[in-house]
Amino acid sequence: MRFKPSQREHRSATRHLCRKPALIKIEGGPTIACTVLDLSAGGAGIGFHEPVILPRQFRLQIAEDLFEAECELRHQNGERAGVMFVSHLAEAFSRFRDPPLAR
Repeated sequence: MRFKPSQREHRSATRHLCRKPALIKIEGGPTIACTVLDLSAGGAGIGFHEPVILPRQFRLQIAEDLFEAECELRHQNGERAGVMFVSHLAEAFSRFRDPPLAR
């Protein structure tokens, strides 16, 4: 994400770039494939192959990391979205404070 000089980063946790396959699970709705583009202790940036409309809350599952968390949609623009973790914050923090080595 690029910022104009007048814009500032407001995240309190460092983001770690990654490209992990993931699923969005919507209660009473479809499961949507996505890619986690970046992770932090507090949330994630996710991308899609085509534009989707997400609800305000859903679960994000990263199977290869055995990670699943309830998320709140913070922003969405076409094929990208930003989410905040609203559950499993301690687990997310412990896993991504010191990023694992690339596989």
